[in-house]
Amino acid sequence: MKFSFSKTFPWKHFLLRPAFLVFFICAAFMPTFYCLFSYYKKSEKFEALQEEYFALKPKIAKVLTNKNNEHTFLKLYANSDRFYTETHLEKMKFLEPEVKQLKFLANYNSFARCASLNNRLQKLSSELNRLRLSQIDCHTSRLTQETQQKLLTPVEVDREDLHKLLAYIEGVPIGPIQSPVGRPNLQLTRFSLTKQTATGDRDTYAIDFDLVKREPILPKDAR
Repeated sequence: MKFSFSKTFPWKHFLLRPAFLVFFICAAFMPTFYCLFSYYKKSEKFEALQEEYFALKPKIAKVLTNKNNEHTFLKLYANSDRFYTETHLEKMKFLEPEVKQLKFLANYNSFARCASLNNRLQKLSSELNRLRLSQIDCHTSRLTQETQQKLLTPVEVDREDLHKLLAYIEGVPIGPIQSPVGRPNLQLTRFSLTKQTATGDRDTYAIDFDLVKREPILPKDAR
């Protein structure tokens, strides 16, 4: 006796069962689900890479900008004078017209014993009214050096002295006054100006300031 499985098995009833239909539909859509899942995972990775890129983009731009700025700085201040502040700032003389006038008056007997005149003359013509800068901090990188300097005591100046001093520090011409050759990068970090009691026919001001000096580090054989 032959047994025919195909004839005796209820295929039609089996195929029409809801469970089989669900399984068949899921199996049919399995490749689609797999593709969607793969796409979703790749999309997540792409979005993560995008976020990392956008997070790094400002840092990359900053690094490139710093390199460009560093190259420009080194080129601009390659010939700066290491002793600029000592040579040009600390040797400046202030209130010279008043000093000349006081010296002229001191030659007369009627003024020679005037204590206030002599004290004023001594103050203005001595080191007491000169710039004396003290280094308070120094930072050195591979190619540059940054020095923070502080004025030890305020000095008294007139308008012309002030213009000259600012031109020498900031490097910006004020009228006919220009900074000397070899100026390093100087920037004022603090500046105070106080008007003094008028003496003679001109106003005077007490100034006090801090500054930062930036300059390239020269090779040892070039110093």
